[in-house]
Amino acid sequence: ESDFNALGYKLAGESRLELALYVFEKYVRLYPESWNAWDSLGEAAAKAGQTEKAVASYRKSLALNPKNKNGQAMLDKLLADRP
Repeated sequence: ESDFNALGYKLAGESRLELALYVFEKYVRLYPESWNAWDSLGEAAAKAGQTEKAVASYRKSLALNPKNKNGQAMLDKLLADRP
């Protein structure tokens, strides 16, 4: 699980967002009950400008872990920035 997360963040850090999203999509398919996987997908989707995907991912992350403060903060920001 940590390998997927590390690779996804490495790719996102290199601005290879399409590949990062692919890795994080695989991550959530393999570990659907991992709140961290959904949180990471949300972060990459937000960075790629895919707001709806980011919102859905953060909501799933929070459903799995309501104490995810970063996820809640990011979700609040995305919702506040909506037109």
